[in-house]
Amino acid sequence: MVSLLLRRPDGTRMQIRTFLSTNFVTGFLEMLKSPLNMVLAALIGSYCLFVWLLGRELEMPTRISFFSYELLLFISSLLFLGGAISGRILYIMLFIRPRRLFHAIGADFKSLLCWRRIWNALPMIIMFPIFFSAFTSFKTLIPDLMPFSHDVLFAKIDRTLHFGVDPWRLLQPFVGYFQITFVIAVIYKFWFLVKFMGLYWQAFSTSRPALRAQFFLAYILSWLINGSLFAVLLSSAGPCFYGLVTGEADLYAPLFEYLRQANEVHALGSLDSQGYLWDVHIGKNTEFLSGISAMPSMHVSVAFLLLLTGWHYGAFARVFFSLFFVATFIGSIHLGWHYAVDGYFAILSNLLLWILSGWLVRQRFPALSGRQEIISPVSA
Repeated sequence: MVSLLLRRPDGTRMQIRTFLSTNFVTGFLEMLKSPLNMVLAALIGSYCLFVWLLGRELEMPTRISFFSYELLLFISSLLFLGGAISGRILYIMLFIRPRRLFHAIGADFKSLLCWRRIWNALPMIIMFPIFFSAFTSFKTLIPDLMPFSHDVLFAKIDRTLHFGVDPWRLLQPFVGYFQITFVIAVIYKFWFLVKFMGLYWQAFSTSRPALRAQFFLAYILSWLINGSLFAVLLSSAGPCFYGLVTGEADLYAPLFEYLRQANEVHALGSLDSQGYLWDVHIGKNTEFLSGISAMPSMHVSVAFLLLLTGWHYGAFARVFFSLFFVATFIGSIHLGWHYAVDGYFAILSNLLLWILSGWLVRQRFPALSGRQEIISPVSA
């Protein structure tokens, strides 16, 4: 029998059977066979095809793009890798404190940066930027599918739920200071990077496979159902565009008068972003981070899903994601992006999607659920 050999870089040889058992090949094969990857690829592929066909049907094919997030992906990659490497080194130095520091750091990174982990993450890194580009294209088409027609209703619901007072007025005594508004605005802008870094975090995670699968299922379902389906059915523009889309007196003029004053002291960025979005909307273009849709809030949706996921990673993750979620929710109202009901709807719907995703993992991916118990967020 002929034994096929491969030559190693040092000149020695290894049998094909040995090579096929390495992390490089086994990780690649596991990636191809992963049922989670297949489900996500089918959902994202179908969504991209739907958006492309919709653009042609509406005779707006130039507004469809699938490669709008390369720059943000690159920046997020650098931040994630830099943060992960720095954090790991600090952890080793402060908590492990080995005698041979550099040897321990090298050995630690050698074990962490294995081929299986890389192959595990690669499909997510490739698929989701394409999906987000398709989503942005779809978002710009929402007013053509369903004109903004629910802003008056949501403003009334907000006042009804909060005893006849607009929610932003209830927040103003606590956050209506220029310095606090500036901090909230910074955190709110940081959400775009957190969205990608949260994906990287779970994409490279191997310690909790069932929780990872639950996160990605809930994440993609949230964008498909909340960000796309309900965004059309409950089409609204948000408080920042209330007067422009309703033709009524602007109920939120006092809020934006305060924000303009704060912006003169500290550049908030939110007012410029809102002006940019309206200009792109009027021009009927698809640009980077464009599209107007208030209900439900995807900022709150993503922050809440990260909180549900981070709740299983210890005290630090719980505190960090809790603070990020609260700041994002408050910012969505205080900066005039959303009605409070947009956030309430996002929380309730994503809680249901999270529970549904956990059930799907247990039913469809038993090999994963057998390795990690999925804890209900209600009991966590």
